[in-house]
Amino acid sequence: MPNTQPAIQSRAEVALIVNIAKGNLVDILPIGAVSKNREGHEMAELYDMKQTGAIAFSDGNKSMQHAGLMSRALLYARGFGGLIIAHPEDASMAGGNKMNEGVMSTYLGMKGIPNLAESLMVSRDLYLAEYAESPIHFTTISTAEAVDLIKKAKAKGIQVTCDVAAHQLVFTDDEIVDFDSNYKVSPPLRTKSDAKALIKGLKDGVIDAVVSQHTPHEIEFKNVEFHIAKNGIIGLQTVLPLLIKAGLNEQQIVEKLAVNSRRVVGLTLPEIKEGEVANLVLFSMNENWIFDQESNRSKSRNSPLFGKELKGKVKLVINNGQIIKNA
Repeated sequence: MPNTQPAIQSRAEVALIVNIAKGNLVDILPIGAVSKNREGHEMAELYDMKQTGAIAFSDGNKSMQHAGLMSRALLYARGFGGLIIAHPEDASMAGGNKMNEGVMSTYLGMKGIPNLAESLMVSRDLYLAEYAESPIHFTTISTAEAVDLIKKAKAKGIQVTCDVAAHQLVFTDDEIVDFDSNYKVSPPLRTKSDAKALIKGLKDGVIDAVVSQHTPHEIEFKNVEFHIAKNGIIGLQTVLPLLIKAGLNEQQIVEKLAVNSRRVVGLTLPEIKEGEVANLVLFSMNENWIFDQESNRSKSRNSPLFGKELKGKVKLVINNGQIIKNA
């Protein structure tokens, strides 16, 4: 994602990332910014970034508030096969608030972000995508209303796909009762009914993919009062246990993590056959492990799952001629 300083917004940044990342175990595929500096005022160099290796375009964790700019970006990207990824949140409705609006926010005396902040933006961008006859992808949807809107849009023939963050399937705003800042994310954790709708949307095919929304932070950004803490959870190592806990089977997990994610951005699917370059992940659905200082592979530890026993473990990764075992 282009949530960097400076933002990934030109040929130079994309080329730098592509060249540095070559040959690593993990393939790094840059997403270019839609607007310059992700400020939502002026379109960035989309075509140049596409030619250099950007797989899609997004303003990352910033939502495009300017409908005219979003419309122009959709039209322009359509001309060269580009994909716009939208983070759906109406800033005027969200109001800079820190958690979901509902019973728990009322109980805690905190101003909340209503589901309407998300569904308004999903509705707007669906209209724009239909008008532009352009594909659009919504990332990290979190509400039952968004699932319903996207389901109806797909039935109507609008070129729309979407994903959900793994933690939104398991955690709800009830977890915030103790003001644990490790549960502070964007979009905020919603209600049990929202989580249920998201899981159903995944299983029904309305939601195409799952993302980790891996967002590492240094301890000083999380070990503070909830309302001033940064948003984000480290999620790369805990996606599999969360999907198992949410009730997805092996086939659904592979489809949502490895297959559909590639299809959304137009990447070739690796094949498992003789003569092909190996790109494999071997995982166990039943093995338990403790997520602690010893097993943590991140430089950060901002996860509410830290110190807990989890079910579902990645055993082996093979890619770019490298084999890494997870002891």
